[in-house]
Amino acid sequence: MNQHPPPHPPTLAARRRGDNLQNMKRLKHSVANLDLEIQQLNQQRDGLKVYKQIQKLTKKATASSARLPVVKALLDYADKGSSVPHRSIALSDAVPFLDSSDTAFESILYRLMERPETTYWSMDALMKVLGRDCYPVLAKFALNGRNKLDNRAKAIEVLCQHAHLPWIEKLPDDPGEWLSKDLPLKELREWIKQGYPAKSNISKVKCHPDLLRPKTELDRAAQALERVLASQLAQQRERSPTRGRLLPSDPKTIDTILGRWKLPAIYVRFLKKYSPNSVLISLKRQVEDLQLFGAAELEEAQHGYSFNPIKNEVIAIWPKHYVVIAEMAGDPFVLDLSAAKKGDAPVLTAKHGLGSWKFRKVADTFLEFLQKKVTQV
Repeated sequence: MNQHPPPHPPTLAARRRGDNLQNMKRLKHSVANLDLEIQQLNQQRDGLKVYKQIQKLTKKATASSARLPVVKALLDYADKGSSVPHRSIALSDAVPFLDSSDTAFESILYRLMERPETTYWSMDALMKVLGRDCYPVLAKFALNGRNKLDNRAKAIEVLCQHAHLPWIEKLPDDPGEWLSKDLPLKELREWIKQGYPAKSNISKVKCHPDLLRPKTELDRAAQALERVLASQLAQQRERSPTRGRLLPSDPKTIDTILGRWKLPAIYVRFLKKYSPNSVLISLKRQVEDLQLFGAAELEEAQHGYSFNPIKNEVIAIWPKHYVVIAEMAGDPFVLDLSAAKKGDAPVLTAKHGLGSWKFRKVADTFLEFLQKKVTQV
């Protein structure tokens, strides 16, 4: 009997052609699914189903190939969607994915600004796409007393955040809570006369000197994080020069924390020198931001996890040796104090809302968490 020789293994070029063919098939399948889901959104009439379809599409926008078609679909729904109450939801969900390259949407965004149901969120969208080019339009809108108070307040907030204007630092975070007397109209008119100048307060923040001249791995990790935060401030138009930054802690706050927990030395140094102040970090491939808690926020960060503030009692099912240091969309990130060694401790996380906590390790140490998770945005 003749025996056939074994087939030659495929060449590298052949394998690459095969891989490319598979990738093309996956891409076509993905595009087809995306088109179908966009079609389903436009055909839905039930409010709950519309909401779920919007959320489904929003999650897909984290993939770079899907961002543009998803954003277009959300803006189209905000413009002409069958469920009027959900138009603002579609627009607000589109805002995080817009950037300065999306000028093709300029006309629809201005149109959405004229619609009562989408006016509020259209201002964030316009600023993301047009930047200072929309200053005159928003300023004029804010000065017009015939417009709704909360929308006028929103226009002023967006302008102040983008141009780093100090007028609203002491006002409530939610513009919907502002009163008519709170609107800084005199300052706005003067700013218009001056030609809409931007004021950057970022350099005025008094950070720890080791942040500028790092000496240790922790210093370098904090410096990398600070650069990320400074970049986000420039894009997100934060109203306060200290909010969203790394700042030295009040020694009394550190004493209070150390009186409650025996924390790893490296984490204590981080809080002393580089305590996050209302820090939110936008991570790649994540819809929600990561909130990294600072010294002043650490005790309250345990609420809902290890402590019930309404009943004023400890939550028994929470492991006593876990300290919440960050969270993302309700999912806690904790230091496992029981596994602390050499001045550091592992960082774990778990999904919330599953009935029980099932933690998994995301970093062997807090330092690694900073280096490989937090600053890799």
